Amino acid sequence: MRCTLTTLLFALLAGFIAFQLGWLPTSNADTPDYPPTVVESLDINRYAGVWYEMASMPMWFQRHCVANTQATYTLKEGSNKLTVLNQCQKTNGDIINAEGKAWATDDTNAKLKVGFASLFGWTIPWFSGDYWVIGLDKDYQWAIIGHPKHQYGWILARTRTLEKATFKTISHQLEEEGYNTCHFILTPQKNGFTTPDGEPLPLCQYLDESPWGLKNTPQ
Repeated sequence: MRCTLTTLLFALLAGFIAFQLGWLPTSNADTPDYPPTVVESLDINRYAGVWYEMASMPMWFQRHCVANTQATYTLKEGSNKLTVLNQCQKTNGDIINAEGKAWATDDTNAKLKVGFASLFGWTIPWFSGDYWVIGLDKDYQWAIIGHPKHQYGWILARTRTLEKATFKTISHQLEEEGYNTCHFILTPQKNGFTTPDGEPLPLCQYLDESPWGLKNTPQ
């Protein structure tokens, strides 16, 4: 009986984590039934370094993040694996850190898994999420991260701001891959993006030339 109860509790916990991380299918009518296409190849060495979040589809694990979200990827010597340090700022100004690992799952290196759950220092592969690079600047100045079922996505850049023309290029690529750009919320960055009254601003609304567009953004 104890073994059965333990198994049940573990199954419930695994299911809860899978649901929270977006691994379970959703019934969103906007979600296409085909996966996005990843870039032809990803140079892990060039991809390593600091990336600033320009926009993202809001996820539960970022619910406390209000600004200055960034990720630092460090290549592990002699491998195509990365250590991950995610950081963001809370409403009260405190900084949240999350450490994890990322590793390629195919020859292109554009399909990766990222895991933050560990046991005795070992990343638990069952509790990792898909991290697909579906768009990439030729000079590695911006990147689009997607999910095989379109359940989440991020727009990343090497700097804290992007020109509107670049956002339009990225938006077009997202739409080609089946994403709704209205689901991407722009991320305020220090000395970069600011939104009116600190209110969330969808990417599609910014590109629609609405009066709620970003301040201090290069045109």
